[in-house]
Amino acid sequence: MITRTCIASVIIVCSACQTAEPDPLATSDLAEARALITAGEKWKAWSLLQDFEEEEFDRFTRAEYSQLAGDLAYENGDFNLAIQYYEKALLAGIAANNSRTTEARLFEMGCAYMDGDVRILGIFPDSNRGIVTLQNLHAWAPESPYAPECLARVASFAFEKGRFAEASADYQTILRFYPDSEWADIAHFRIGMCGLERIKGPDSDPKLISQAINQLQAYLEGAPSGLHREEAKNGIARLEELSAQHEIKIGDYYLAIGNVEGARIHFEEAAGRQGTAAAEIANLRLTGLLSTSDLPVNEQ
Repeated sequence: MITRTCIASVIIVCSACQTAEPDPLATSDLAEARALITAGEKWKAWSLLQDFEEEEFDRFTRAEYSQLAGDLAYENGDFNLAIQYYEKALLAGIAANNSRTTEARLFEMGCAYMDGDVRILGIFPDSNRGIVTLQNLHAWAPESPYAPECLARVASFAFEKGRFAEASADYQTILRFYPDSEWADIAHFRIGMCGLERIKGPDSDPKLISQAINQLQAYLEGAPSGLHREEAKNGIARLEELSAQHEIKIGDYYLAIGNVEGARIHFEEAAGRQGTAAAEIANLRLTGLLSTSDLPVNEQ
């Protein structure tokens, strides 16, 4: 019969047989790799680093390990691997004196992927890799001097691809967090243009048309020396034309069903959009309504 004493003895023996977990590696364990890099033996340094696992280091040294590996991958032209290591370095809390170099290189590589300067197998572009890299750089280093331009480039790419909701969201983020950056002007302007580009014609929701007009007018009022004022004015003119056309279409509908007063209201609204071609058409419609109202009831 097994006694409690026997069981306790077995547990003690088993515990003694267990191998104690090794202490985590520290910055001193990277000294040899740093010395090899200094001596120009970068391939040997790379080979040495590959013998380690990131999880083997204490949390303070992981950033240094990732930084060294990222530097070697970058200098070897392996941007994909360099991005992976540099992003880990940022997440691990890289030292401030090394952070700017890492941020600059991540920005450079992200732009290279976006612009098609770096391709998979030298053939296939991977703009999405660049977009994600710049988005991560902004998210993980929001105080970086590259952060506003990261957002601006991603937003511009989305705008050019017709993804106006995405572009507008990024431009709004620029205005919210970086209102004094050099990208604030185009961000403010493009928010209105995103609204304009999402409107497909006079049948679009009039609230969206009004919203886009208000956004572009806000740009003109808020940026008296803005670089895109003429484009904004032209955009407003296009939107005013669409708004007037929308009112005419509704007025024509009311006229067709015999609601003359309803038609008059919408034609007058369209006529108020002075300077538009649709306003002239609306005035002709109103003149026609006046002529009709002058006729005896039995002749209308």
